[in-house]
Amino acid sequence: MEKHECESHERSWQRYREGHRDHSGTHPGVGFIPMGPWANSIIDPNTYSTGMPTFKGTPVKVDVAMNEPILLGIELVQKLCGVK
Repeated sequence: MEKHECESHERSWQRYREGHRDHSGTHPGVGFIPMGPWANSIIDPNTYSTGMPTFKGTPVKVDVAMNEPILLGIELVQKLCGVK
């Protein structure tokens, strides 16, 4: 890394530590879910012969689930597969 890149990186971390957050990556009306069993449980499994499902552009409706537990990955898979 060149000197100016290191200084820029340090300024970014300083702003982060001071509480300045860059939220430009998430736009209104757009949600994010990391790949894994939670995403796999809500996306269309069709891969269109690519071997990878389409994760982008999936319309969803998000509801508040105040009294619902957040399942661990293994718990979600067991529930979806009818185990336990």
